[in-house]
Amino acid sequence: MGLSSIQSALGVGIQSAKGVAAGTLHYLPVLNANVMGEQLAQTLPPEVGGAYFSRGSYKAALRSRGDVAFMPRSNTLGWLLAGLLNHETSTVDVGTGLYDHLFRVGDTAAHPHNWLTIRRYVNNVYGEQMLDSRVGSFRLEVAAANVVNASVQLLGGQFNEIAGADQASEDGSVFLTCNADVTEGGGDFIVDRFSMEIGAQLSDNEFRVGSYFLDDITLLQRQITIQADVRISSRSLFSKVYRNGAAAPSGAAVGDWDPVIYRSDVSLVLNTGDTVPESLTLVLPGVDFLTLPVQISGAELIRAQLSASVTLGADNFLAGTPDHASLQPVLATLRTARAAVYS
Repeated sequence: MGLSSIQSALGVGIQSAKGVAAGTLHYLPVLNANVMGEQLAQTLPPEVGGAYFSRGSYKAALRSRGDVAFMPRSNTLGWLLAGLLNHETSTVDVGTGLYDHLFRVGDTAAHPHNWLTIRRYVNNVYGEQMLDSRVGSFRLEVAAANVVNASVQLLGGQFNEIAGADQASEDGSVFLTCNADVTEGGGDFIVDRFSMEIGAQLSDNEFRVGSYFLDDITLLQRQITIQADVRISSRSLFSKVYRNGAAAPSGAAVGDWDPVIYRSDVSLVLNTGDTVPESLTLVLPGVDFLTLPVQISGAELIRAQLSASVTLGADNFLAGTPDHASLQPVLATLRTARAAVYS
């Protein structure tokens, strides 16, 4: 007889320091939890004077990695955002009684990234603990007439087996896309599908002599990309991408292509739609609109797919001297009933 995945569980906890397992873990309802130990094992290379088969095999190292897909909930997003972004402040909104938790990409010593402990229970037969884990990417998929879907990629330094256990996942309202709002430059941005990925390129090979495990995981680069499916109903978006927003040519005049990239601010607001709604607001200043291939086919609506990317232009800097500590390429506000984002 086989085992059902439904009775498995995935837990996330914030570590107090590198190498120290989280004391409290929160168990998330997920669609799949394909994060696990990655054993680097291989056979010995062929040797002169040997037989036609390899003389043996060996285990070289161990790390953990994988991806998790889930329907995000406001009361469970904080732990994953804390592993990707810097948690700066938590304040109560006096109008709603909910709490606003502010996250920002800053990569500063004052607001360091958090190490995560990940636990995965395979049914209740056995469990896996992944220590010193980091979030490598966070992706949101917002498609019309649907629930919001999300996924994260995780990378961990240590891995070990723990005893199996039954764990109940926390509950809460999901985000419906009918309650979502996407704006560009302060105005409505009508899309059929909006996908955003906040990526953190992490080193995955910092092994050292004398250890089987990753010695550290270093942030190498960040990327924030947007893909949006849109219906073409005017020349507005075409003009922004190809002509930097220039006015339409008059009569038979030709409107010249503009080599300057069109840049604007884009924001995404997810809302539970409850009486007192919890929400996630993502503000992306300085989004470069890169390509807009327009498809024309038979008796179909004219559609296009916009590709855009956040870059560190002048409008990404806070007031003051521009330096790495004042960059603000993304600002996230999680509004939830939880007073403490990690509790």
